[in-house]
Amino acid sequence: MIKLPSRTTRWRSPLRRRVLTVIMMSVSIENMTNAKRITANRPKDLLEEAMKTTDKGITETLVEGLRLVRRQSAYEKAMALRGKIKLDIDLETSRERHRR
Repeated sequence: MIKLPSRTTRWRSPLRRRVLTVIMMSVSIENMTNAKRITANRPKDLLEEAMKTTDKGITETLVEGLRLVRRQSAYEKAMALRGKIKLDIDLETSRERHRR
């Protein structure tokens, strides 16, 4: 009977460690080029509640919150244009439906 190395032993091999290190470094470098490190004072309970809601870590929760702020701003700009743009569109034609 052949005994296979345990899961922990397999991941400890020097080659696998080097491969994983290179992969993690490349992902980390890619993320760092698009990211900006910040320091912010925030209410502790608010962050903890948001993290429970998103079921994600601090960074992911903050990124999701910033995206929601951006989306809200775009929505408000669109709503400010409501009724100011005159469109003459035939919905049936644009949907490529045949009239009955």
